[in-house]
Amino acid sequence: MGEDRELDVVVFGATGFVGRLTAAYLARVVPAGVRVGLAGRSLKKLEQLRDRLGAAVSDWPLLVADSDDHSALKALASRERLIKTLGIEEG
Repeated sequence: MGEDRELDVVVFGATGFVGRLTAAYLARVVPAGVRVGLAGRSLKKLEQLRDRLGAAVSDWPLLVADSDDHSALKALASRERLIKTLGIEEG
């Protein structure tokens, strides 16, 4: 656990209903210096979400991964200290 990771928290499923709520909450309360990423299947939807969240999160990285793609999930998990998955994305 002592390894340094690129991100502290990743919200996987960020474009789903609960994911959007979680991302909006984090955008309001995360202290400076906490490295947050938004993850999901669609780069376009992730970009739209980040745009809606405003300037405070404009530097949050967007990570594309499908829950059926084990290599993508492994790569995603190697980048952060904590991952929160928020159910199944639709569409």
